Amino acid sequence: YCAEEKYVKQERVKMLCAIGTLKANQFTEWRKERLADSIRFAQGPALVTAFRNFIDRPSDPVCSNAVQRMLDLNRKGDFYQNALMISLAGEILASAAPVAEPLQTTTVQAVERSLKKCAPALSGIYRCQAGHVHIDAAAPVCDEAGKPVAAFILRADASDFLYPLIRFWPTDSPSAETLLARREGDEVVFLNDVRFSAGAALSMRFPIDQKSLPAVQAVLGVRGIFEGKDYRG
Repeated sequence: YCAEEKYVKQERVKMLCAIGTLKANQFTEWRKERLADSIRFAQGPALVTAFRNFIDRPSDPVCSNAVQRMLDLNRKGDFYQNALMISLAGEILASAAPVAEPLQTTTVQAVERSLKKCAPALSGIYRCQAGHVHIDAAAPVCDEAGKPVAAFILRADASDFLYPLIRFWPTDSPSAETLLARREGDEVVFLNDVRFSAGAALSMRFPIDQKSLPAVQAVLGVRGIFEGKDYRG
């Protein structure tokens, strides 16, 4: 019995490690694609020209219409929830879709990193006032001298692709799932909806001293296999 128990655990560990590596690679590719889209569109000659003309002549309807068309095109249909033009001060200058609220702090920070490094940057996962979970990719729009004149944002809805990617499990299992979590102060926060609790994304939290929780161990830097209690106890 002991030998069989050890063998079963070893097999489960191998499976978890393999699927964990697969998931990490999938998330990495998803992230790289969002960053690549943002910088590729932000450096496109047509978009750069439209943005620069709009900054020079914001009241000119021809310039504003050109910016609006570029933002609409760069949404790739409905692949992105929105595309936005942001000033160097972090204000929304134009948007492909109506915007009902100012930029979230995590998006402002991504814009600041993007402008400072002249490179694309990804925001944290956040929930908007309408209840949707988003993640933003920001990229600088530069002039001929390479100096940023504005920022370009592509806004992705997590429920369109990221959350389905997280939920998918490649083998038949009544309990297996993938979790994304981050530390906020003295708490660990779950970033995605979980299998056994609806609406958990960004609302399910646990104290950081609950050391039996694998998510707590993960945000504390623990790597490898850990046996503990899940979020249901």
